[in-house]
Amino acid sequence: MDYARSIMPIRKPVPRSTRRPLVFIPGRTLHAIVAGLLVPCLTVGPVLAQTSGSSLQDLLRAMDKDNSADSQAGPGYGAPAWSLETPVDRNRYRVIPGDQMAVGIWSESPITHLLGVTPDGMLVVPKVGPIEVVGHTLDEAEREITAALGKFYPRARITLTLLYPGRFRVSVTGMVAAPGVYELSTQDRLSTALGMAGGITPGGSVRRIGITTPPGHADAASRDAGAGTSATREIDLLPWLVQGSLDANPELRPGEVIDVGAQEGTVTVRGAFNGRSNHRNPEPIEGPYGNRPAEDPELEIEWREGDTLGAILAAAGGPSRLASGTVRIDRGETEAVTLVLADPQTASFPLEPGDGIEVENRARWIYVVGSVRQPGRYPYRPGYSAEEYVLTAGGTTELGRESGWEITRVDGRVETVDTQEHIEPGTKLRIPETRVQTVSRWLGPLTSAAALTLSIIAIAKR
Repeated sequence: MDYARSIMPIRKPVPRSTRRPLVFIPGRTLHAIVAGLLVPCLTVGPVLAQTSGSSLQDLLRAMDKDNSADSQAGPGYGAPAWSLETPVDRNRYRVIPGDQMAVGIWSESPITHLLGVTPDGMLVVPKVGPIEVVGHTLDEAEREITAALGKFYPRARITLTLLYPGRFRVSVTGMVAAPGVYELSTQDRLSTALGMAGGITPGGSVRRIGITTPPGHADAASRDAGAGTSATREIDLLPWLVQGSLDANPELRPGEVIDVGAQEGTVTVRGAFNGRSNHRNPEPIEGPYGNRPAEDPELEIEWREGDTLGAILAAAGGPSRLASGTVRIDRGETEAVTLVLADPQTASFPLEPGDGIEVENRARWIYVVGSVRQPGRYPYRPGYSAEEYVLTAGGTTELGRESGWEITRVDGRVETVDTQEHIEPGTKLRIPETRVQTVSRWLGPLTSAAALTLSIIAIAKR
């Protein structure tokens, strides 16, 4: 033992203060660290694998932009959010300059090219060169690119995806508040351009809006056919304004010219119809002879050749529940025409500019019939009683009863009404005859006839 100690160095014990303690990491914290290291690899890796070297730096810059506080872009390409009515129809959407596209080559090593359509309508595809795509639908352009890239990637699936629609300009002229040139997109409609131009001015036509498309701008087929003349179509915007019909509010194309002309004529609609002047019970207004119902508002609708009564009433919203069932058409100096709405031929009645259409409102009248001196239809006056309406009709006749009057309400119910009861609009008030007076009315002529007969007999006996 002494010999061993003499040849082995003696180690001094290490003080406790100089030892490094072991670091204990909880399981959840360790999992978070590992996930933090793996997530960037899992997210950036596939993106780098799907991106060509030429667009890698642009993609990384776009991803950095997405991480900024003021960015509204979705993940990947830094394109701003795009509001659409419906998803883009690949068979209808036509490519324009400025469209941002993604060409995908899907194979064992997928590649994605981020490309934009050049001002001259080309899509410059790597390994292929420029391909003309402007005017083509997305499906047509995809077939063109698939045929060109298929030579280099025979086993890959090739796709073309619209990332961001381009912008273009149209001209708005005519009777608008601010004629000029405005920037739109392929999803914008005629109403958008008119709104940018400040809207149609008074007297401007909403039913004869001309849209002129420059030659070759409509589609690729017209350009290939060498169409050298522009095409003009006339748009009737009225169905869009009153019914929201998208067919009457078309989408626009690059370079189109919108011209708003002047109206050729109008027709006026008032009374019990729906739409902009929809109303319930008329509100009373103070007048020289007491409270009277407010006048029906009028709706002026632009007239167009071939308009019928049914078409104009439909544009005005159709007859309301307060309509009595008849309509009157005033045509200047000629005699007014009264038609029944239930008649199938009424809807096809042709209209002329300047016609005034009044849909009779049953809620604006009180009908007084029976034993009164002036039976007829009288304006509804809020607060009037049955007796006051009878006095308005000239009072009862000698045969009219002073009580026991009958009213027929709007819903068809027939009831006996007190003379001081207030009458609802649209009510029919009937004053019956007294029975005693009815008998006297028949006995009077009989008595006279009998007296005449006796006189004749007496003369004959002489």
